[in-house]
Amino acid sequence: MIDRARSELNDAIINFVTSERERCADLGLYCEWTRALEPTITTCYPGSPAAVADPCALESKCNALPWQLADDPATYGAQAGHWIVVDGSLDQEIEEDIYPTEAEAQAAADRINAADPLTEQYHHWFVLHLPESWDIAALVSKIAQEAA
Repeated sequence: MIDRARSELNDAIINFVTSERERCADLGLYCEWTRALEPTITTCYPGSPAAVADPCALESKCNALPWQLADDPATYGAQAGHWIVVDGSLDQEIEEDIYPTEAEAQAAADRINAADPLTEQYHHWFVLHLPESWDIAALVSKIAQEAA
């Protein structure tokens, strides 16, 4: 969502230009940075905060789900009615294993979701488009002067 993308960008910039000690010691400094960055970040991610940041983002292994094969022995043979694990789009099998019960397929889906190191990125997929006029050095200098 756009509000999440804005928040992630804000935090990334603050983490880049301030030390951990500064961030932990002064919540007011964090608030000042956030206020100062808001117009620029809004320019980077225009639109409603509740909108999807990138509706064209690809589906991922994240949100793996169990899916029951049709109870059709002519098509699936002995595996008819068994369960597989698919991605969140329901279009792609994630693994080739077939499970006799939904609980086993759900356990496999949970393992896949937990093991994916990019789970959070997939949940909040976004693309960063910085305007040509965006100058982080000037912005940092301005905020430092205001804070002094």
